[in-house]
Amino acid sequence: MLKIPKDPGFQAFRILQVAFVVAPILAGLDKFLNLLTDWSNYLSPLALDIINYQSEGFMMFVGAVEIIAGIGVIFKPRIFAYII
Repeated sequence: MLKIPKDPGFQAFRILQVAFVVAPILAGLDKFLNLLTDWSNYLSPLALDIINYQSEGFMMFVGAVEIIAGIGVIFKPRIFAYII
């Protein structure tokens, strides 16, 4: 059975820890799979020129980085918090 700590500061810490794991993973999955929208439409024309109009591949890369960062927060939060 899950024990709920009485300390409000620790409760807030755990809520934020879960949020900073779940949010990047969900956002990365959305960018990787284009579930909610086509994220390549949100790239600026300058960014499209830099990546040579490979917007789908770039957004898949961004999604993969977000997923890896979210998973990294589980194991090494002090390092991956800077990426998030």
